[in-house]
Amino acid sequence: MSDGNTVRKIAADGSSVTTSFTVNATRILALAVDAAGTLYYDDGAGLWMLSAGATTSTLLIPPSGTGNVLGASPKLYQVPDSIAVLGPKQLVIISFGQVLVATLP
Repeated sequence: MSDGNTVRKIAADGSSVTTSFTVNATRILALAVDAAGTLYYDDGAGLWMLSAGATTSTLLIPPSGTGNVLGASPKLYQVPDSIAVLGPKQLVIISFGQVLVATLP
């Protein structure tokens, strides 16, 4: 769950809530978590990845002011409407009216 710029984990039975991390941004705008616990999020300054147990995020895809840019150096126009984990190292990103599949290194 995202609450402003803080991500909180809620136990399956709702019995506990723990703070996972806080980003240096006003808020988290899109969020997904894979089976390994890796968080993928967009804060308006790009699409980021935070591996389980890590304290530093890695920028995966920077923003673009002119539209989605595909290929070896992709960029996202504005903020993705949604992010979902498709499978290991694969994300589905809905951005600027396009459905994109990103395969991560």
